[in-house]
Amino acid sequence: MSSFDVQFEIPLFSAAAVDALVIAQIVAPTESESQQGPDENAWLLEMARSIENQLRQIEQAIHSQNQLIAKAAGEYAVEITQAILQQDDELIQKRITRYVELALPDTNGPNQICLFVHSQRVPAIESWLKQNSDSPIEVAADDALPDGDCRFEFGESGLLASLDFQMERIKTRLQQAIAAEGVPS
Repeated sequence: MSSFDVQFEIPLFSAAAVDALVIAQIVAPTESESQQGPDENAWLLEMARSIENQLRQIEQAIHSQNQLIAKAAGEYAVEITQAILQQDDELIQKRITRYVELALPDTNGPNQICLFVHSQRVPAIESWLKQNSDSPIEVAADDALPDGDCRFEFGESGLLASLDFQMERIKTRLQQAIAAEGVPS
């Protein structure tokens, strides 16, 4: 199964399935009808209640399906965004420089600052730092880091900027929003 396949825990209702349920309720004789004889008003009232009950069940199933679809859509949006951010060189470079911009205020102090990035990014980051920062930051290659992630080390402290972590936070926030606000039916 690819990461973009969707499996729903409950069956999806089609218009034909809804029609079949309604027709089955209308044409199926009720117990009271077969025992009490043809009391037209009672039979119609019972049919209306039965249809109303079936429609409530269908409405609940559709609401559950909408929740699952919204959750899947959010997860797919995060996966697609992550795939794009991991493949576009310009976006990778911008992401690292943004991490550096955000981390620079936290790295002030007497300790030597070392920025670890994937080896493909070292020359570009060194060039960017020369043009945009007065901080004495040493740039080092760490091919264990995914391309686009970076790690700062200063003194006994460190800071890891990870796309995977950010995407998980976004996915969690989307799921919380869906759970809290629901999805219109």
